Amino acid sequence: MEQKKIILPSSYFPSIEYFYLILKYKEVLIETSDFYIKQSIRNHSIILGPNGDQKITVPINRKNKTKTIFKDLKIAMNPWKKIHIKSIKTAYANSPFYLYYHEDLFKIINKEFKFLLDLNKEILFFLIKELNINVNISYTKKFIKDYGEEALDFRTDLHNSKNHCNIKYQQTFLNSTKSLNKYSIIDLLFNLGNESKETILSEINKTNNYI
Repeated sequence: MEQKKIILPSSYFPSIEYFYLILKYKEVLIETSDFYIKQSIRNHSIILGPNGDQKITVPINRKNKTKTIFKDLKIAMNPWKKIHIKSIKTAYANSPFYLYYHEDLFKIINKEFKFLLDLNKEILFFLIKELNINVNISYTKKFIKDYGEEALDFRTDLHNSKNHCNIKYQQTFLNSTKSLNKYSIIDLLFNLGNESKETILSEINKTNNYI
C-alpha cells in the first residue's frame, strides 16, 4: 500500500471508492472545518434498489441558508430515519449478508445525534471494524486550503478523480453496465459480507493505479 496521506470529506455511509482509497493509502485525514457543500456525500449516499439508484439523504439545519462549517452542521429533526431504514430494507433484505449487519446499522441510524459529523463518525468506525481495516484516521482541527505534497486531496473530487476503482460483483438488483464505485459500501457488504475487504484489495492490486 502507498504511504502517502490522503484527505477526504466526511461521508454518510461512504461509497465503495471511499473505502478503496482508505485501504490503498492507510493514512487518512478527514475534513471537518470546510463549509458544508449542498448535494455532497457529506449527508447522502447512493444505494441500489429494485427501481435503480436511490439517494438517501440526511436533512440538515442551516440558519437562513448561510454558510455553515461542517463540524457545526446539525441534523434536522424530521422522519428521515424511518425512510432510510425502509429504503435499505427494500434494497437489501434479500441480500446474502443482510441478516449479519442490518440490526447494528439500524441502531446507529436510530441513535440521537445532534451533529452530522458525529453520525458519520460512528458509521465510519463501525464499518471499519466490520471490514477489519487497519487504518490511521484523524480529523482536521482547522481548514487548510492547500496541503501541497503533504496529502493527496480528495475533498472535492472523490468520484471525479483518475483514481477510480472498477470493482464488479454480484448485486441483488444487478446493473452490470454501471460503475459500482459510487454505491455505498453497504451495497458491497450486504452482498459479499466478509469478502468485501478482499474484493477491494484485489482491485487495488490489479490496477496498481498510482497518482
